[in-house]
Amino acid sequence: MERYRKKICLLFCEGAILQKSGGKIEEVKKPGDIKPWLMNFEELSIMADIEPIFVFGGKAANVSVKEWQKLNSEIKKRIKDVDGFVILHGPQTMNYTACALAFSWQNLNKPIILTGSPIIESVGSQKDKNAFAEFKGLGIKANLLNAIQVASSEINQVAILFGSRLISAVQAVQSVPSGLNFFDSFSGNYLGRVDFGISLASQKKSTRQKPHYQGNFDNKVSVLDYHPGVDASLLNNLNKQKVHGLIIRLHHQAVLPDVFTKSIKQLAKENIPVVIYQPGSARKFQSGANIIVVDNMTLSATLVKLMWALGQSKKLSKIKRIMSQNLVGEIRK
Repeated sequence: MERYRKKICLLFCEGAILQKSGGKIEEVKKPGDIKPWLMNFEELSIMADIEPIFVFGGKAANVSVKEWQKLNSEIKKRIKDVDGFVILHGPQTMNYTACALAFSWQNLNKPIILTGSPIIESVGSQKDKNAFAEFKGLGIKANLLNAIQVASSEINQVAILFGSRLISAVQAVQSVPSGLNFFDSFSGNYLGRVDFGISLASQKKSTRQKPHYQGNFDNKVSVLDYHPGVDASLLNNLNKQKVHGLIIRLHHQAVLPDVFTKSIKQLAKENIPVVIYQPGSARKFQSGANIIVVDNMTLSATLVKLMWALGQSKKLSKIKRIMSQNLVGEIRK
């Protein structure tokens, strides 16, 4: 009896950068680049039936809601016909795209795995090429082959596979300093690790329900990094720009100056949610009419979740309720 071959959709977003021997760089920037690029990965045809799709190219820094929606559209077309998805994406903004997919696709019944190259963006000069010589083809090749293997499993969620780590999309934070792994887990828990093979942690049983898709986002959200001494006019200027949501990141303090509090109260009159992001502090900020205190999510998950919540409703009470719910495992327990 012939063994069932999994069908995996390989989505090229950007960041598909391969450095070959001699320092030559091969990169997928347009649909025509896919076929010659894939010729470097003959193992893929043995592992699964691969359906390559070009979604967008360019720099990771340019990825926004528009690109998330294009990616969601391609997934939506194929969600019933494939066993899993692998998305090639630059690591700099990968965790934000991963969070967007996680909130868009809830109750998933198949894997969506993001991976990419440890080489950052396009490299042009010989100096840049030499800086990445240590990776050669190993970074992207190992990441891609391992991601295909995970996408053929029963993991049934959005996750990032990079280096030796498999991490939930909503728990991934960038490593400092970054290396081949590039991401750490905010909660300290990993879905799996790569050694001589892939060891997956125990997973919840596969759901037979249909995935629930809701991919609307509101990107009229600003993030303000507050330190004592920051000019309060920055917040007033944000008010003038008519933001739909605001995140204020506090650093180990539990109070804001009166001029900031006054501006937040003005936003409350307009039903604008303000998220006080304060992880790791023993002293907690006090919640208020329009104030949502978050200390148990990554910053990327907090930002994307607020954008997603605003895409579902502009009612302050509903947004506060959504932000408090653990929808896709984003809240660290």
